Amino acid sequence: MNYEIKKVCLEDIQDYVKVNTEAWIESYQGIVSQEFLEKIQSNLEQRIESMKKNFDEQENRYLLLYNHKPVGMISFGKSKVSEYPNAGEIYSLYLLDEVKNMGFGKILFDFNVEQLKKDGFHDLVICCLKENKKANGFYQHMGGVLSFTRMIEIGSQKLEENVYYYEKI
Repeated sequence: MNYEIKKVCLEDIQDYVKVNTEAWIESYQGIVSQEFLEKIQSNLEQRIESMKKNFDEQENRYLLLYNHKPVGMISFGKSKVSEYPNAGEIYSLYLLDEVKNMGFGKILFDFNVEQLKKDGFHDLVICCLKENKKANGFYQHMGGVLSFTRMIEIGSQKLEENVYYYEKI
C-alpha cells in the first residue's frame, strides 16, 4: 500500500477540512440531519478560512494520503471527557468511503495510540455516535470497552454518543 500519514501544516488545511467534511457526509447520512450535513458542506470555505486563521502547529492533526491523495484524517490530544481527565483522546478518525475496509482504520488507530503514548498518556477514550454501527464495531474490535452513553447536540439534534475506554494502551 502506498500511503503516508502527514502532520497537517498550513498548506494542508484545505485538504484536511475537505476530507473531514466529505467523510462526515458519507458516515452520518441518515444519522445526522440532512440540514446539518448540507450546512457543513455549504460552509466549507468559511471553515477552511477559520481553521487557517486559528491554525496552531502544535495541535495533533494528521492527513492520511493514499497514492498521494488525501483520503483520511485524525486528531487527538488530552481527553475532553470529564470522567477521564488524565487519558488521551482520539477526537476524530475519519476515512473516505473509497478506502474503508482496506486496513487504514487500524493503521490510523495504531498511529494515534503510539503518538499518545509518546505524549505520556496511558489510557485512551474515543467517543462515537451510537447510531454509527460500523464505527462502534471497529472501536470495540480495537479493544474499547463501552464505558457509558451520553447525549450530545449536533446542530439542533440531540443524539446518543458512546464513550469507549481503553485502559493501558
